[in-house]
Amino acid sequence: MAKALTPDICVIGGGTGGLAVAMGAAAYGVDVVLVDRPAAGGRACLAHAALNAAARQAQAIRDAARFGLAESDPEIDFKAVMSGVRDVVAGATPAFSTERLATLGVTVIREEARFTGRRRLIAGDTEIRARRYVLATGSSAVAPEIPGLDEIGGLNADTVLDLDRRPAHLIIVGGDASALELAQTFRRLGSQVTVLAEGSLVPREDPEMVAVLTRRLSAEGVTIREGVNVTAVERRGKTSVRVLVCRRSLGSTRLAA
Repeated sequence: MAKALTPDICVIGGGTGGLAVAMGAAAYGVDVVLVDRPAAGGRACLAHAALNAAARQAQAIRDAARFGLAESDPEIDFKAVMSGVRDVVAGATPAFSTERLATLGVTVIREEARFTGRRRLIAGDTEIRARRYVLATGSSAVAPEIPGLDEIGGLNADTVLDLDRRPAHLIIVGGDASALELAQTFRRLGSQVTVLAEGSLVPREDPEMVAVLTRRLSAEGVTIREGVNVTAVERRGKTSVRVLVCRRSLGSTRLAA
């Protein structure tokens, strides 16, 4: 190995969590190494925040009548919205560059990391033996096992950020917090949105709060169907798909998008 490092902390992953740990520790004078893949994500959290901000502005225009202003429906240039989201991400990237982090006292290694022992990690040609390791690798989307999904090429929370054309109808499978956030965002940006939840929405949250959230989403035009299973997905023409859902004990139905 060309280099060997023995920092106090080695952070694996350069997303929001990993950066917060590395920069916070360095601010207290701790010797920190941050290992992140060269092609590490597109700052998905920041991109979603920027997209949500655009959606909130659109909804504020719709709600203007509450404040005595003329009621209107916003004209949304979806391609321009997504371009703005990417500009926000690009503008923030220099703040997290290797050079910028180095000035804060963080040693950055842009390589794939792998453990070769209990306290030994290899990243490129660098060997790291840290006192403590922080795993901040984030999460990755796992496609559900739904017949036909591979053929139609479904989106996930990351790839939906690559869209330049607004989907006319977005069907979201799942009822957790991230699914509902995505549903509200795209509904506010003008898409028809249907949420299909296998059980109840955000089941770990307080039922009274979930009821408030459900009413709000419904008032904004999000269609919510709880207690359903998606049994198949099939292509319908060149640009549309059909989703077959089954409510427990009540038979099946079809949705088109």
